[in-house]
Formats: sequence, structure tokens, C-alpha cells
Amino acid sequence: MNLRHHPHVPKTCAIIFLILALTFLGTTYPAASNPSFSTANLRDALSTTSLPDAPASLMSPVKETLILRNNTIVPGNYSPVNQVSFNQLDYPTAVAYASHTNHIYVTSGVSLAAHYSPDRVAVIDGNTNRIVTELNVSDPRGLAYDPLNENVYVASAPGVTVISDTTLTVAANITLQSGSSGVAYDPANNHVYVTNYSKSIVQVIDPSTNQVTNLKVGAGPTGIAVDPDNKRLYINCIDAGTVYEINATNNAFVANVTVNTAPTKLSTLMPPLGTAIPQLPTQNIVYDSSNQRIYLISRITTGTVSMLNTITNKITGTVPLGPYSPFGLAFDSSNHNIYVTNYASGGQSQSNTSIINGTTNKIVTNVTVGFGPTGIAYDLQNGNMYVACSRSNTVSTIHDATNTSNLFLSSQDFPMGVAYDPANHLIYVADQGSYTATPVQDSTLSSLLTVNTTTGKVEQISNAGTGPQAVAYNDYNKDLYVLNMWSASVSVLNPVNQIIAQILVPHGSFSLLYNPDNHDIYVANEESNTVSIIDSLSNTIMATLNAGKHPLGLAYDSIDNLVYITHTPLYQGPKGYASYITALDGRTNEIVANFTVGIDGGLLGIAYDPTNDNIYVADWATSSVSIIRGSDQTIIGNVQVPGGAQELVYVSGYEKLFVTSQFTGGLGPPNAGTVSIIDTRTQSLIQNFTAGYEPTGGAYDPDTGYVYISNYESGTLSVVVPGEITDFNITVTPPLIMLQPTIPGSATITVTGLQGFIGNITLTATSSGPTTRIGPSILTLSPDTRSASATLTLTGTHPGEFTITIEAEVGSLSHSVQLKAILTQSVSVRCGSSGAYCLVTSDSILSNLGFSENVLQFNATGLIGTAAFVNVTVPKILVANINQIRIFLDKIQLPDYEFSVITTGHNYLIQFSVAFHSSVQIQVQFGPATPTVFGIQTEL
Repeated sequence: MNLRHHPHVPKTCAIIFLILALTFLGTTYPAASNPSFSTANLRDALSTTSLPDAPASLMSPVKETLILRNNTIVPGNYSPVNQVSFNQLDYPTAVAYASHTNHIYVTSGVSLAAHYSPDRVAVIDGNTNRIVTELNVSDPRGLAYDPLNENVYVASAPGVTVISDTTLTVAANITLQSGSSGVAYDPANNHVYVTNYSKSIVQVIDPSTNQVTNLKVGAGPTGIAVDPDNKRLYINCIDAGTVYEINATNNAFVANVTVNTAPTKLSTLMPPLGTAIPQLPTQNIVYDSSNQRIYLISRITTGTVSMLNTITNKITGTVPLGPYSPFGLAFDSSNHNIYVTNYASGGQSQSNTSIINGTTNKIVTNVTVGFGPTGIAYDLQNGNMYVACSRSNTVSTIHDATNTSNLFLSSQDFPMGVAYDPANHLIYVADQGSYTATPVQDSTLSSLLTVNTTTGKVEQISNAGTGPQAVAYNDYNKDLYVLNMWSASVSVLNPVNQIIAQILVPHGSFSLLYNPDNHDIYVANEESNTVSIIDSLSNTIMATLNAGKHPLGLAYDSIDNLVYITHTPLYQGPKGYASYITALDGRTNEIVANFTVGIDGGLLGIAYDPTNDNIYVADWATSSVSIIRGSDQTIIGNVQVPGGAQELVYVSGYEKLFVTSQFTGGLGPPNAGTVSIIDTRTQSLIQNFTAGYEPTGGAYDPDTGYVYISNYESGTLSVVVPGEITDFNITVTPPLIMLQPTIPGSATITVTGLQGFIGNITLTATSSGPTTRIGPSILTLSPDTRSASATLTLTGTHPGEFTITIEAEVGSLSHSVQLKAILTQSVSVRCGSSGAYCLVTSDSILSNLGFSENVLQFNATGLIGTAAFVNVTVPKILVANINQIRIFLDKIQLPDYEFSVITTGHNYLIQFSVAFHSSVQIQVQFGPATPTVFGIQTEL
């Protein structure tokens, strides 16, 4: 359910609600045995960014998140950074590149539909092309990057807003005269220059003192270009048709060069787009350092780019752009090309950017980008041009090597109601605010989305209504019913997704329900205080019931054959209003009961559990879920949840009730991302977890065993695993233990409860070698003890490498973990007459050690088919030449590359391994030996 004004809809529109109380019955399967979305053919473009779960949860049950707008599947939970709309750009206009951090800054212009600015600046990571944060800036316009102080300057309503590029926070606001537009930074004098279009001035700011100096320039100044070679500033005074040149050293006037002999004021350009320009052009002039030229947009209506020689201050040529009206310019220092964004052609927004060769001044090609391209900036690190496309709410990237573009950060979806169709195994999502663009202006188009639960593929299907928000599946005729809030209608789609009927209902309808007994469809009409009943055979309204004031939620009781209706006014009036529930006979549609749940409550979502005949009602005003006995409509319990409870999804088989909270309480901010889970067997809260931003509706798919939660502001579906809610895990530390014969070693076993797990866990150990002992052998987890530990003690006698398996069991639930134990043997032997000793260490059994004539001999024994390591420590005084060391295994010399010699203080450490077919005879030769030693022919 959506309990907020849509951010792009005028606030005179009604508050939107969704009540989806569908109960899915039938056989269920363990979620772990069923596949979720296949990611084989999908690009995982985003990393997982999870917000902290509520205190009652240790691990999110969200298996993965489907981003609806681009079919991208993100493992685990994804929530938007800083709780802002997921990768959503609103009317992007100006762009700037920050070289130290590879950040791309994008301002939001003005909506052509709502005529206001979202007042945001988005920051994009140039490495991942993801929004990393959004900052609130009042009416942002031009942008400039200051590499000296690592700041970004934004021409804004207050004057200039200073953003720290290191902390990504607003560092300061510098007040200027109203009307700031273009902005530039000169690193040579550490000054910021801001054009004021309406007052025809340039305001010079010293950031160290915030002192402001006003310079009078030509009429209609917009963009500014800095020429660091000649220490000049060039201002495109578009209303005057001139380029105004200023000495950056002393702010003195240098020249005023005419570039358009018949200028027209920008405010009167391009009818009917005169009122449809999202922002004044602030990036319409650029300096080409390779040939010391200024490129500027001199004519918008006829599409002309002019070149100014900075040495002679003469116009040296023009580049006609044909029918296009250019808006922004950028210079690519790697290939010396000039990029021109073409915002419109006549009265239509365009979607291309022209590329001009900086040597020939000819158009190389036109690259397709999003609608209404405006600002543009070049990223030196990845070689991409970033183009703000204001009419399609996207940013396009153009790669300078291929001149090909890619659209990303496109407008998001705003999912509401969710329903599952068992006939075609599709999830249907009511997408209330899918934003696309027309060639003239940005517009709102609503759609119905289908999600393939196997592949995650999202498809948009035609929906004759506007503003779909609730969906219900009719199991009798296999049709789908979609409630459209804005067009006050119900669309009927057949099994092949064709619209077969459009049924008008009163304005202010909020919820939809299918009655499997009489096959009727019920529509709760809050504003008209009625309930419409649709005959699904004829798809016409068969009755309109006056079932009480402010009907909102709907649920069906399959045992008592009742339809329940919650009643709460959306706009609370005087105190003392009774929140109540109406029960209708599911066959005759007659009112059989009214019962009060509370005073001044906020009853909304409602669900029925056939296993216990209980009714569950979400109350957003008290942040709770009331439990009502179905047999006599008596309130038998109440469960508090952390958010403002709004939507309920019952999961049969698991007996779990999911509670979505779009807000933390009431009908307004602060917004939330919490979903709570109630165990309907114990009537207790077992978990709170974070889903996407503003979770609204949900549906259970018994075929896959997953719950799908729609997240309104994230534009995502969370795929939740209800069968893995209560669990625990087991770990052992360290995972490898080195032992010596008869000397005990130990490791720590830890079990941790997940999602509120409680119980007594029995620990056992199985060893392939050493003896084991666990203490304590039973660990207890409770609400107060979520983690517990035991000690595993190992004792061995025979060298070797062994595996120990630790089992943790409680009832039918079990987990195991393994660790390795290596039991080593170390034997010393006197080597030679000097009194020096050699040390042999191995995880095999050592025997028959002896030394004679520079040769150390011993036997190593292990299991046939296994291998062991051998380390021999030899005093340096016994080795005349390290290169004369030789190793023999069963009288066969080991190649030099199969052993190593390491210097350790006064010793050499010789390392090699042995494979066992039986006991192996080993000789280590330290230097020249007699012709035969132990029967081995040696080198002299």
C-alpha cells in the first residue's frame, strides 16, 4: 500500500493506498529446494548495499532483490544509499567531473509537468556509474569543480552552494543576488565566477574570504569558460549575442566580441519550448587547450557553434548543427573533439549529441542519447562523456574511443500491489509511477509489470487504466483484475494478458479482493463510502453496497465464508472516531456483523489465517497488528511492530504473517524500510528485517516458496525466503590445529541463532584420528542469549593429517563444520663428530634415524596413498656448499625443484614431501661423500 503523495504528482492528488489481503492456499514446498531467479543471463551491475536490520533480527531473509527497471538481480537485500530513491534522476541538467575522486555531479532541473525542482544534486561514482549519494541544494543550476580545495560549486537559489568532494556534504552557502546560473572556477587565482542571467552581471567570489565583486557584462550571461593559458574569462552573453572577455588577473574588461548579429532573448526562444526549458544553459561555452580556441553556442534556434581565436579575439568559423537546438558543450582532451548536446529540434525534444572534430571543425557523427540532452562533462579516468538527459530522467555515457552511448540511471518504477498467477506462474506488479518521456516533455505513464519467477525477466504489458495499485487473480475464470486509482477503473486481463474489459468504479478506490465462493470481485471505495461488487462472469458491477464509512481493507474468511472490510478515514477528523470492521456474508453479500477494534485507530491491511480461524488487522496509527478470533469476532491479542503497520501478507504452510511498514508511524514521514514477521502459531513477533525503501505490497508464490515484497521508493521486488526464518549457524576457530603426540590441543565451537532462533543444540564430533571431547556438549540459545560457545579438545598419538567433523543438532535441524588436525613428530639425531644435532619433523611416523659420512638417513611411514611433509633442520657447519645438498627417496634422487632450502639463522631448513606406497627410506646428503654410502652411488 502506498500512503504518500507521489513525489512527481501535484499535492492536490489524493493520498494513495493499497490494500492487498490475498490468501494463497494449497501445497507449499520448502523454499530451499526451489530455484529463485536465474542470473545466468543478467548483468549484476550493482553491489549489495544493505541498511541495518531492526534489533529483532540478525540476518535478513531477503535472498535477492530484483530491480524492476533494468531486470538486474542483486544478491541479498538492496536498499538505496542514504534512503533516497534508487538511482533516480529527476530532470538532470548540468554535469561536472571531479578529477580527484572520479565523481560525476548532476543537478536536477525543473519538471515540465509539475513546474518545480526536486532541489537535489546527485553524485555518481565514475567507476561503477552508480549514485553514491544525493544532496539537498535549493534550485541547483550550474556546476564547477575546484581541484585545489576539492570542492564543487553549485549555482543555486541562495547564490552558491559549496559541496566538499571529500566528505560529500554541503560545506557552505554563499549568498548572492538572486538569479545565479553559470559557474566556473579559476585555479590560477582561486576565484569562483558566477553569472547572473537576469541582472547581466558576473559575480566574482574569493572562497577564502567569501568577498563578492560584481562585474557588469553583456545581456543574458549564461556559461563561463576559463582560459588558463592567457588568464582570461569568456562569458557567453546569449541575449546580447556576444562573448564578453575579462582579464582574470585584475577583472578588467578586455573585449566584447559579437557572435550573433540578431540575438533573441533566451526566454522567448523555441516556442512552445520557451516554458519547457528545464534550466538556463550553463555549459554552452568551452575552452579547447589544444588550439587555444573558445567554442560556444552562438545560436540556439538555428543550431550554430562558433569558434573564437583567443589570440586575435576573432571568430574563425562556425559549425552548423542543422535543425537541432544545442544546449551544452564539452571538450575531450584525449581526442580533441567537441561534444554538443542537442536539446530540441523545433518543438520536439531530441536524443542525440553531435561530435565535432577539433582539427577540421566538421561534425564527425551524431550519437543517440536520452531525450532532451543538456549538460555534459568528460571523465578523464574512464574516457567517457556523461550527458544529462533532462526529458528522459537519464544520464547517457559516450565512450570517446567508439563514439557509442549507453543509457544508465534511468527512471525507476514505483511498484505497489503484487499478486501471483498460478496458471502462468507470473508475478504481477501494479507499477503506479513508471516515469518515461515524450518528445515534448516528461510525463507519467503507469503500467502493469509481469515478473517471471524463474528468470527474473520483467515485461511491461498494456493496461488501459491509469495508476494501477492493486491486483487480484480470479482462480475461477483465470482472469486478472487490476484496480486503477487515477482513472477510477478496474481493468480485466485474460490469461494471455489481453484487456477484455474496463469497469468504471467510484473515485477514491483503494483495495481489491476475489471471493472464491461466489467468484465475485470486491472493490473498497473509501471516498464514496461504498463497496462495488463485480460479477466475474459478465465483468459488470452487479451491486454497490453502503457498507459503512471509509472502507479500506478487504479479506476473505474461507472457513466462515465471510468478507471482512476495515473502516478508517484517511484524513482524521475530530478525535473519538471508532475504527471498526464489517463482516459480509460471502454468498449473499449481506452485512452480518460490525465490530469495533479501537478508537482513533488506523485500520488498513487485513488478512485471514485458515489454520487458526484468526483475523489479523494492521493499524498504522498504533504501529500494531490486532488478532481477532473469527468465530466470535473477539480481540484476543495485539503485536507491536517497529513501523506503522500497513500491509499484511499471510504465508500458508509456514504460518507466517508479513507486515510491511511504508512509514515509521502514521501517514507521513519519516519513511521506513522495515518488514516484520509474526508467527501465527505463537502470535508473537519473531523478526524485523530491512527490505527496500518504503515496502508496500506483497504476495506469496507457493510454487517457488518465496514471498515477493514490492518496495515503492526503491523500484524493486525483495525475494524473501520464509522457510529459512528460524535457523542457526556453527563455526569453529581455528579451522586448523597443529598437534604433538599425547599433548592436547583445542578449538572453539560457536553457534549463533538467526532470526530469533531459540533451542537446545547438541554437539557431537567425529574424528579420523585424534580422540575428541566437547564441553559443554549442549548449548542453549534464547532471546537473551543469541550466541554460545563450547571447547573441542583433541589428543592424538600417531602422526598424520586428520579431519574432525562437528555436528550441531536440534530436532530435525542440523548443521556441521569441519576442521583439520595435523599431528607432527620431531626427532633429533647427532650428525657427525662436531656434536651438532639435526632435527627431523614430519606428520609421518619416523624411525631408524642415523648419520654417516655427510648423509642423514631415516624411514618415514604413513597410510598407503597418502602424503606427508618432511622438514630437516641442519646446522650450517655441516654443509660446505648448499648446492651440494641431495635428497634420495628409496635410492632415487629427488629433482632439485621438488625440495627447497631456506636459511634460518645458523641453520638450513630443508623441506620436501613424501608419497606413501609403503615405508619410504630417505637419505639427505649434505655434501661430498665416499663412493658408497648405505649402498647408494654418490657424486664425488
